[in-house]
Amino acid sequence: MLRSMYSGISGMKNFQTKLDVIGNNIANVNTAGFKKSRVTFKDTMNQMVAGAASPTDIRGGRNATQVGLGSTLATIDVIHSGSSLQTTGRALDLGIEGDGYFIVNQGNSQFYSRAGNFYLDDNGSLVNSDGLKVQAYNNNGVLGDVIVNVNASLPAVTTKEIAFEGNLAADANIGTVFSQQIKTVDENGNAHASTVYFKKMANDQWGVFINEEPKPSSVGAVTNSIDNANGSAGNISVTNPTGYMGTENGDWKVTFTNNQYQVTANGVTTNIPADDVKDNKFSVNGLEIDLSNVDPLPPTDGDTWQFTVTAPVQPKPGFTLNFDANGNIINANAVQNNIRVDIPSGKIDDSTTPVNESHLVVDLDFSKLTQVKGSTNANVFPDGYTDGKLESFNIGPSGEINGVYSNGLIDVLGTIAIAKFSNSSGLTKAGNNLFQASVNSGTANIGVAGDGRGTLAAGSLEMSNVDLSEEFTEMITAQRGFQANTRIITTSDEILQELVNLKR
Repeated sequence: MLRSMYSGISGMKNFQTKLDVIGNNIANVNTAGFKKSRVTFKDTMNQMVAGAASPTDIRGGRNATQVGLGSTLATIDVIHSGSSLQTTGRALDLGIEGDGYFIVNQGNSQFYSRAGNFYLDDNGSLVNSDGLKVQAYNNNGVLGDVIVNVNASLPAVTTKEIAFEGNLAADANIGTVFSQQIKTVDENGNAHASTVYFKKMANDQWGVFINEEPKPSSVGAVTNSIDNANGSAGNISVTNPTGYMGTENGDWKVTFTNNQYQVTANGVTTNIPADDVKDNKFSVNGLEIDLSNVDPLPPTDGDTWQFTVTAPVQPKPGFTLNFDANGNIINANAVQNNIRVDIPSGKIDDSTTPVNESHLVVDLDFSKLTQVKGSTNANVFPDGYTDGKLESFNIGPSGEINGVYSNGLIDVLGTIAIAKFSNSSGLTKAGNNLFQASVNSGTANIGVAGDGRGTLAAGSLEMSNVDLSEEFTEMITAQRGFQANTRIITTSDEILQELVNLKR
C-alpha cells in the first residue's frame, strides 16, 4: 500500500482532534474563568531512503533522502492568559487581576480555579458552585475553610488606653480652650460620652481636663462700690478680677436702661432683660454679677451701687503638658500609666437605664502631641468598644474579608488564599472549571493576593479567554486541512486503481 494513504489518515485524525478542541473552546465562550486550549502538530518518524554522505577530496557531500510517514499530535496546550473582568455587583463574585488561582477543597483533594462565583452555604462556609470549600488564612495565619457566621458578635472591650495625637498651636493666646468628644467603654460594656479639654496655661504649657470644663478665669472675687458721679442713671464700671481673660483691656461696664441691663466688654454689648434676672444675679463672659446688695434696685440717679463680681472656680488640670523649644513634649509628660478617669453617669445607647457613677483606669499616651505654630488639631483616640452584631461584610483587593459590626468596628474574618505555580501550563484540567497540580506544574506556592500574585476585584467575574474570531479562523484552517488529507487518500486510491487495472 502507498505510504501517502497512511500520511493522509494521520493528518485527518490530527485535524479531527483540532476540531474537537476548537469545538470545546467555542462551547465555553461564556464560561467564567475558562482557559482555552490549542493544538500543535509534529511530523512523525521518517523512512530513510538514502543516508547522508560527507564530502571527499574529489566529490561533494550529499544530504540524506527521507520519506515522511505523516503527522502526530505534539501538544494540546491550555492558554492561561488573563481575560477581561465582567462587573456583576455581587459581593461574593471575585476576579483575579494578574497571576494566581483560587484554592478549593473537597475532603483531602485540593483544586484550583479562576472562576470566582462563590456562595455561602447553610453553615456559613464560602463555597464554589459545586460546594467545594474556598480556602483562606484565619487571623492566626492558618490555612483552612472560610466561615462567615452571619450571627457573629463581638464582645465589648473595656477602654484601657487613650492616645493623644496632633498639634496644640504655639501661637494661641494664653487661656485658649480646645475640646474634643470621645467615647469610652466601662467594664460592663456600657459606652459613655466624655469630653477632653485642652487649655493653654503658659507659653510652653497646656493643661488637660477630662470631663471638667476649664473656666476662662482663675479663682477670685472683688466687691466694687462706685458712686454715680456723672449723674446718668445706673452707670458703673469695674476692673476684671485677677486672672480673668474674658476681655482684652480688662474693663467692662454695666448700664441699666429701658428695664434691662446692658453689659459692655470689648465694645460688644449684651442685653439682659430685668425680668430674666433671677435672685438679682446673672452671668456675662464667664463672670457672675451679684446685685443682691444694690438698694434701690434698679438704681436711680445719684444712688451708689455696691455689687459683687465673682470669677468662677477654676478646676485643676488633670495633667500639665510641658513642651520644649522645638515643640516636642517633655519626656516626663509623654506617658501616664494607671490613671483614674471618672466617667459620667448615664448610658450612651438606646437604653434610658442609668448606671452608677464609675471610673476607668487607663494609660494616657501624649507622646505624639506637638506644640508648633499653626492650627490646633489635637485628636484623642480611646481604645475599647461596645459589643456588636455582624451587619455586613466585604472583600478587599488583598483578599481580606472585612466584617462590619453594628458598633462601627470592622474586623478581618479571614484572608482568601491565592496559589501560584512555576508552570501553570502544566496544570491538569479536572472539569467543573477546576485544575489539579501535576508533576510538571510545580508545587503550589500559596499566599495572599498582591504578594507576588494578582489582586482581587470584588463584584467581578473573569470572563473566558476564548476569542471567537480566532477560533473560527482556526476552524476554517482545520476544515481545509482535513479536506486536503482526504484528497491524499482519494488520489492514492486512484493510483492503486490504475495498478489493479494493469492486470486486465
